[in-house]
Amino acid sequence: MPFINMNLTDAKKPQPVPEATYLLTIEDAEDVIDEQSRHKTNIRIKVENAPADYPNPPAIFHTIWWPNDGDDPKKVNSKKLFAKAFFDAFEIPYSEEGFDLDDFLGKQAEIPVKVTQWGDREPRNELVLKPW
Repeated sequence: MPFINMNLTDAKKPQPVPEATYLLTIEDAEDVIDEQSRHKTNIRIKVENAPADYPNPPAIFHTIWWPNDGDDPKKVNSKKLFAKAFFDAFEIPYSEEGFDLDDFLGKQAEIPVKVTQWGDREPRNELVLKPW
């Protein structure tokens, strides 16, 4: 096997941007049924106007959880309100019949972003949406 001369020790993970309002662009949206049969849409979002000292911020990953069989009416309404807040923020069209996932791609919005950290995980950015 050939030896590849490359220093990997100087590679650094991108850091989440500081809490502020940013211009965000939806890069990808994928409809998923997880291993527990829960329906969700996973969305990858790019920060367009990161501060100069954060030249390559990581993508923001956002999940919309859809109502599932067995959800009580309060939970169904809450999931719909969170989805509606996302759709309204990015001006994604929807109607009584539903929506088209293709309409997500390229949509932009100026939305507040916060930094969160769960347990031992790396800090990450999260959208601040106001569903009510």
